[in-house]
Amino acid sequence: MPHDLPKWESAYTYFRAWEKDGTWINLNDILRIMVRVKVGRNEQSSAGSVDSQSVKIISGGQEISFDGGV
Repeated sequence: MPHDLPKWESAYTYFRAWEKDGTWINLNDILRIMVRVKVGRNEQSSAGSVDSQSVKIISGGQEISFDGGV
């Protein structure tokens, strides 16, 4: 690790604390809104999309599709 970065333990401690108190989610939400507004869009998206083609199952069922990327 470069000498000018904090020790990994310190960085990890902050990361876990910020993850636990919601800082990362809030930061992501704020940045997303800022980017959307900057490019002339509404703050909140009006639609979403989820690709279920490659959803994995834990157990049971049968393989019914093929994912060429795997």
